[in-house]
Amino acid sequence: MLISEPDTSQLWFSCGQDQGHASLSIYPSTIKGSPSSTAAHTFHLKPIDNIPQLDLILPPTLDTNQFELSKEVIAELIGTLKQSVDLKKVVLSFTKDTLNTSLDCMSSFQSFRSNYPHCLTFLICVDGQVWLGASPELVLIKNGTRVVSRALAGTIATEENWTHKEIQEQSIVCDEIETMFNESGVKNTEVKSMPDFTMGNIKHLMSSIQGDVDSPSAAASLSQRLHPSSALSGYPRKSSYTVLKNLENFDRQWFTGLLCLENKSHFISYALLRCVQVTQTGIRAYMGAGITAQSQVENEYAEYLRKYETILDGLVTMDC
Repeated sequence: MLISEPDTSQLWFSCGQDQGHASLSIYPSTIKGSPSSTAAHTFHLKPIDNIPQLDLILPPTLDTNQFELSKEVIAELIGTLKQSVDLKKVVLSFTKDTLNTSLDCMSSFQSFRSNYPHCLTFLICVDGQVWLGASPELVLIKNGTRVVSRALAGTIATEENWTHKEIQEQSIVCDEIETMFNESGVKNTEVKSMPDFTMGNIKHLMSSIQGDVDSPSAAASLSQRLHPSSALSGYPRKSSYTVLKNLENFDRQWFTGLLCLENKSHFISYALLRCVQVTQTGIRAYMGAGITAQSQVENEYAEYLRKYETILDGLVTMDC
């Protein structure tokens, strides 16, 4: 287990319990309303200064747990949203395989960390699987009594201008997080617009939702309540779960799961996005796209390809 925190670039590495300075809990996706076949795990971590050289044991091949996006699926979902009375948004996830590729995991970790310094970079080795990625999706961070979440939604190419579709999509997420802050007893809640979040060839709309909590354990419980937000599943949640159960024919496993890093003075949690599953003979990239009734099939498919390119741009193969 290897983690690099955003902005600070603090590295954390798994260790024995007696050496641990922090605990790390990772939870699989439960977005489709039923538990994943993957179990949650907890690790002990210590801070380190440099990326270690690890001899990773990779699975031999990719399994059949995949769901590649098509324009027909996007069109079907847009039609469902247009006919729905209450459904505002569904976040469809999908995979894309790259075979006959031998990945240099440690160089790729460093590449993600360098290319996307405002993301949480992670290398997860658990249950015989290896997952690598750089996630922009902060769920919650706590320093002292102050808690901060981010509403990150809406995706376009960096050179494009925002439309009503993306603005509405991001507003849904922001309003939902603010409501959960207030319902959870967070005090002095305030919402602030922030500069666009740029990651490679794409950008997202972003707002900050902040407030104060009294209890030292409030961050962990609030993080569990916030996740998965409508940025990862849709809105309303239960309605989007029903659609995804019928439309997504694969197990998200760790993709859109939750990672929580905590020690005596610090708590941070991220959703596991923009990642790949690594094997000896290929990789499987995991991505998602927020679909609304205003979505255009060609635009959403282009977003899917851009997100895939963003992931590939961070990877280093053995041939490089």
